[in-house]
Amino acid sequence: MARLLRPPPWWPQAALLLLGMLPLIQLLQRAMEGSLGADPPREIVLFTGLWALRLLAATLAISPLRRLPKLGGAGLLRCRRSLGLLCLFYASLHMLAYLALLLGWDLMSLADELVEHPWLLLGGLAWLLMVPLGLTSTRAMQRRLGRRWKQLHRLVYIAALSASIHFLWLSKDIAEPLLYAALFSLLLGSRLLPSRARGARG
Repeated sequence: MARLLRPPPWWPQAALLLLGMLPLIQLLQRAMEGSLGADPPREIVLFTGLWALRLLAATLAISPLRRLPKLGGAGLLRCRRSLGLLCLFYASLHMLAYLALLLGWDLMSLADELVEHPWLLLGGLAWLLMVPLGLTSTRAMQRRLGRRWKQLHRLVYIAALSASIHFLWLSKDIAEPLLYAALFSLLLGSRLLPSRARGARG
């Protein structure tokens, strides 16, 4: 009877993915109500980009959280996978919103935009780096790649750095971007410290 009442191991991931859809539902509701402000296209691009950053920070926070008593385990790793996929989802929405709503799918003018606004290159780089991380996030790919899986997923460091500089560079008010940059620096530093410590002991 206890086994029947025990929730399946995948339910935290499913619940997390459902919760991750709430910002999108909120955005759609605001769009239907006409409450996206004076420039709805830019608000959509900014909204999806901010949620991609927040989810990237949450993904990076899993590793230091696992070191805390009673928090480590496979459950947090599964949550990290879900958070990473949500981050890629919102980053993809961010890119599609920019191309569709701000650029009007005029790909011929994209080169001019990249020259005029070089922070777009950093945003595109962050997204391109996250795509293979999402595609190889399953256990099957982890087993198939072996040690190369960890090496590949270290690209998240470059993606986080690129995304934070992208946000800092394009913003007129740098207070919020600096906060994200500091948070990413702290989270990435906490992930690098253990490997340095092991190297020092070796």
